Parts: sequence; structure tokens; C-alpha cells
Amino acid sequence: MGKEIDKKEKSSPTEEQQKILESEVKNLVISASAGSGKTYILIEKLKSLICEKKVKVERLLVLTFTKVAAEEIKARLTNAILSMKPTKQMLESLDSLPLSDISTIDSFCEKIIKRNINRLNLDENFTILDEKNSYRLKSLAFSSTFSHFAQTESEKFDEIYLAFKKNKKSIEECVYFLQDFFSAINDESEKLDIFENQISLLNQKAEKRICNYFNDCFVNAKDSLNKVCQADLTNSQKKFVSSLEEILSVPLEGSLFDLCQKFNFYSLPVLRGRQSSDVKIPLEEAKSYVKLVFEMAKKYS
Repeated sequence: MGKEIDKKEKSSPTEEQQKILESEVKNLVISASAGSGKTYILIEKLKSLICEKKVKVERLLVLTFTKVAAEEIKARLTNAILSMKPTKQMLESLDSLPLSDISTIDSFCEKIIKRNINRLNLDENFTILDEKNSYRLKSLAFSSTFSHFAQTESEKFDEIYLAFKKNKKSIEECVYFLQDFFSAINDESEKLDIFENQISLLNQKAEKRICNYFNDCFVNAKDSLNKVCQADLTNSQKKFVSSLEEILSVPLEGSLFDLCQKFNFYSLPVLRGRQSSDVKIPLEEAKSYVKLVFEMAKKYS
């Protein structure tokens, strides 16, 4: 780990990164993809503030989303300071790092609350809700609401329950998704409009992908049927092929729901009697592709 850190610390910044390091602008937004060196630039910027501009660590506020990221920044900043010529100010900075405000957003907010607990109507023994307990409370709330809704709004409940194929877990996951989605939107008046637009786009993308999936299955099924010589087939085999070809002739157009409903009117043919492998394998293969379409259609009809 130490060698890896040293390697990153000694790498030279790119032209764009150098501009950021030399910038004196106070309000600066840096947007870059993962692995592009954002943490490296942040460390270099902090090192410059501490070592060159003599800014005390106590005056810095560095917030991250995860504890791992905060600890990594502290560790790499410590290594960066240790690599420089030791001074009194450098030693003071090292002593201050463990208790500095380089932490997660949650930890920083917790520290602010504890510092001002006497001004707030809160129990001083409060704790920060972690992800595990948060999920447990959400699950309890969902189960209670689910039961209440089933008892008091039975007609609406049945409509939703059937739409999700009586899958309670799917409903729960959908509710959590909606909660996260709406929580990320600040403007209350725009929440439904944004949601409807997003859902419309997602539905269009989903329908296109499913129709492409149907088309791929149909192409594969037809390719399998082309492997057999129609003239050599028995009447039973020809009937089997005819049934598959009728299904494969269904136009893949219109709404996804209507298309799936069409497939529900058909049933998969059965290949009866003994078959030679050179006939049975491609015919069963073609049937398996059509079966995939039927299984998908059943979910969306």
C-alpha cells in the first residue's frame, strides 16, 4: 500500500491538473471520471496549503462520502508531509491530522451537533443511523404500510399486487427506488413532472430492448429451422415446423403490451415420436428460442 501511495505521489500532474493546482480561485468545481487522479490533485492542493501557504490543518474542511476515502486522504496526506523537510509547523500538522475535519459528511455533521447539543432539542446520547439499521426500519415501515393498504384499500391493492405478479419483494424494491428518486429532487413542484418524463424515457428504452430481444430470438429460431430439409420431414415434423413459422411470422410492432398479448394466444408445439438427431436438434433449438420469447412476453402482459 505504501509503495503504491509513493508511486502516485511522485507522478507528474497533467497540464489540466497543473492548472488546478496553480489556480487561486476559491470556488472551484472539478469533475472527472474514476481513476483520473482527483484524489491525487486534492492531496497536492492540501499539501500546498499546509506546507507552502502555512495554512493550519485545523482550518481545513475536507468532506467525503465514505470513511475509506477519508482515511485514504489522511494517510496519503501524512505520507506527503513526511516526504518534505521537517519543520515545527509540519510536525504540528501531523499531530493535528488524526483529529482534523477530514471526514465523511455524516461524521462532520455529527461533530457539529455534539458541539452545539445544548442549543438543540436532542438527546446527547443520539447516534447516527447506519445503512443496515436504516434498511431494517424501512423494511418494517414498508411491511406495516403494505398490510394496512391491503386491508383498507383492497381494490387498489389487488390491482397493484397483480401488476407485480403477486411479488411483494418487487413492490418493496420499487417503493425504495421511488423514495431515492424523489429524495434527489429539491423542487417539490417538479417532482411528478420529472418522474413522469424519466419513466417515459425508461419505458421507451425498455420496450426497444425487449423488442430487439424478441427479434434476436426469432432470427436464431429461423436459422435453426433452415438447418433442416423440409422435403425430408414427416407430416408430424412439418406440422411442428408450420406451428413455429406461424409464431415467427407475428410482426414485432405496436406497443409492447399488445405484442406480448398476441404471443399469449399461441402455445408451443410438441415434437412427437422418434426423431433423428439431425432433425430433432435444430427443431428443438428453434423451439427453445420461441420459448424464451413466450417467457418474456408472459412477464409484460
